[in-house]
Amino acid sequence: MSKLSPISGFWMCVVVRQRTAVRGVMMTPAGEVLMMQFRLPWVSEPVWSMPGGGMEAGETPEHCLIREIAEETGLTGISPGPRVWHTRFNIVWEGRTTDVTEFYYLVPVEPFTPVTDNFEPYEHEWFGGFRWWTAAELASSGASFTPAPVADLIAELLQSPPGSPVFIDRPLPPTYLGGP
Repeated sequence: MSKLSPISGFWMCVVVRQRTAVRGVMMTPAGEVLMMQFRLPWVSEPVWSMPGGGMEAGETPEHCLIREIAEETGLTGISPGPRVWHTRFNIVWEGRTTDVTEFYYLVPVEPFTPVTDNFEPYEHEWFGGFRWWTAAELASSGASFTPAPVADLIAELLQSPPGSPVFIDRPLPPTYLGGP
């Protein structure tokens, strides 16, 4: 995607990189949700996020989710449920503006112990740990989460999955400063 921008009376073309990512709302029958903590260089404090990542060429969102969950948690054989949320935001990643679209799917799971055997090298550098959270723990923790309103979203999801995906208009926590 490119955008035209006026600078000092001249127009210039700014190339904006596109990224589509898929994340799993991995929820146990007891309502606990798996989150991963990352210490990202461009965020002022650790951030908790749901497992997932960028779609590869030719990949469907569901196939991306299955691959990413296996890579990030070691869990295989999942059956993604409905898409429950989606969001869109811009970040600066590797010095370039990136227009990010994220889709979140409900993934019913039994409790398990995640492993990091399939992480990319940079993920090991940034990774801070896994944790299963209840909605009450999310609401009272004071930690930074993405999506930012995750406690409210999980509480609503526990009541009833939405009939269509809900747009998250506050995806990033206030501590998020951009990208590297």
